[in-house]
Amino acid sequence: MTTLPDVDIRKVENYIATFDHAHRRLDTLPLSTRLLREMHARLLLDVRGEEMDSGEFRRSQNWIGPPGCTLDGATFVPPRHDPEMRDAESDWERFLHDQDHQLLPSASRPQPTVGTQASRTSPRQCCGGGI
Repeated sequence: MTTLPDVDIRKVENYIATFDHAHRRLDTLPLSTRLLREMHARLLLDVRGEEMDSGEFRRSQNWIGPPGCTLDGATFVPPRHDPEMRDAESDWERFLHDQDHQLLPSASRPQPTVGTQASRTSPRQCCGGGI
């Protein structure tokens, strides 16, 4: 039997604890950047990255690309940390709490036709032919 390294076990424990925490907090706190920061801090507790401002949004530009690439050669560049990222966070939070689109209430309502439809449809059909 293979044993997982302690760090991997700790990461899984953090995911479970974070989900439980978020589930409880949603009883008193709306989905928000505040809750995301709390979740981020719990995810990084006692694992690699904890010392890197856990529970905070980034304060410097980052990017994704081949090893050693610069910002100019990046495959993906997210919004700049300031002011674009702060603006994006505010826009996201306003979108979540905008009563016109009712995104969150509809997601939490029971969907009685989903179970019936799923039992008649194969996963391949539900996903447009590719899994």
